[in-house]
Amino acid sequence: MHLNIVLSRGLVCVLALFSIFSLACALPLFADSLRPFESDGCSSFPDGTYYDESLWYECCKAHDYAYWRGGTYDERVQADEDLRACVAELGQPEVAFIMLVGVRIGGVPWIPTEFRWGYGWSYPKAYGELTEGELALIKVLSEGLNGDLSGAIGAAKGASVREGRKTSNTASNGQSHQTQPLVAPGAHKVIPGNQ
Repeated sequence: MHLNIVLSRGLVCVLALFSIFSLACALPLFADSLRPFESDGCSSFPDGTYYDESLWYECCKAHDYAYWRGGTYDERVQADEDLRACVAELGQPEVAFIMLVGVRIGGVPWIPTEFRWGYGWSYPKAYGELTEGELALIKVLSEGLNGDLSGAIGAAKGASVREGRKTSNTASNGQSHQTQPLVAPGAHKVIPGNQ
């Protein structure tokens, strides 16, 4: 009887290992497609304060763009530091520190979340230099974005000097960021990358 239990457990272990191996083989070794950019603002964190609901939204939008495109570990560290600095410059250094801790812990590329480093790419997308083909695809999908991502941090900094720290929920083009997601043209299509 003891031999039957050992054999049964051994069979279960072999089947489990086979299943894990099969799943691992089914996953692509490298990310091969990039979906159009979308920003949800500060993901699972408020976009601002009670009095100014979108105070650091522009900081988060610029951070989302960096996370969408991915890249090296050092680029992620820089993106996280830029987010912290942007929010701190809006007069919220404590909030900035909390956000920094959150993105450092939750933004790792190996967890398949919607806010991981390199979230625009199919999973998995590890840290690494972006190839010329990947950079070209990023450029194509970045053309025509609603809003100016390169000026997002500057816009956020400008919000701190507005009277009473009031900012609106509308982007520079007059469209609400809550109802108009940032997407590239042709967002309904999946565009394959270099393979």
